[in-house]
Formats: sequence, C-alpha cells, structure tokens
Amino acid sequence: MEPVFKTVEVAIPLPLEQTFSYGVPSGMAGVCAGKRVLVPFGRRTVTGFVLGECSGSFRGDTKEIIELLDREA
Repeated sequence: MEPVFKTVEVAIPLPLEQTFSYGVPSGMAGVCAGKRVLVPFGRRTVTGFVLGECSGSFRGDTKEIIELLDREA
C-alpha cells in the first residue's frame, strides 16, 4: 500500500495561472498558509508560498516539500 500524507497547495512565484500540490513530510511541523517552503519544481528547487491544505489525500507520487523556510508564526 502506498503512503498517504497531508498535502498543501503551493503557489510558485512564476508567471503561471495555477497552484501545485505538495506533500508534507512526516515530522515536518508548522506548515500552514502564508509560510514559505522550498519545493522541487521541474529540474530545479524553488521557493513557494503555502496557500492552505488540499482537500482529500494524495498518494506516494506527489512531490514533497524539501524545507520549511519560515519557522516562526
């Protein structure tokens, strides 16, 4: 069975008209709307902004957040 984990919508600061879903790794606390995160995007790593939680759960093929950049509230 594939792992199921919390996912969030992330806006990437590029001229795109969509947001992207990323998994929150187990043990990574504090990921919520307004925080900056480091995420894989294509062949590079970019800073994104968390917009909020996704409805529903996604499975193992969803890319995960690499790092939470804003630790304080």
